[in-house]
Amino acid sequence: MMLSPYRVIDCTDERGQLAGFLLAQLGADVVLLEPPGGSSARHLPPFAGDRPDPERSLWHWAYNRGKRSIVLDLDTAEGQTELRRLAAGADVVFTTDPAGIPVNVLKNAVAVIGRGDAEVGLVARGPGARQVLHGQ
Repeated sequence: MMLSPYRVIDCTDERGQLAGFLLAQLGADVVLLEPPGGSSARHLPPFAGDRPDPERSLWHWAYNRGKRSIVLDLDTAEGQTELRRLAAGADVVFTTDPAGIPVNVLKNAVAVIGRGDAEVGLVARGPGARQVLHGQ
């Protein structure tokens, strides 16, 4: 597939999961990072069978299909270490919470930051990264 050589780390909530979904559909290896208790998108309706349950959110199913998912607690040293390891092999990191992603985890990845208020920025870090777009 078109984007199969690329790895994307998706640290977004429901405001940004469409971006990772689109890249996954184009073949990128997208890894969704979820906090303990799961992504907030898991609690959004509608629910399959009209039964509210984090495993039955049609929103979550729709925007996160094609992604791999792991749970990381970024408030712990172990979670931060694992994030650094994942980001070291990533081409792109998506986040809707820039304060939650330490800049020092970005080596050659491009961080795409969207806050849900129509402001999007693309930030390059490391020698292998390029800044492509920055909009405010």
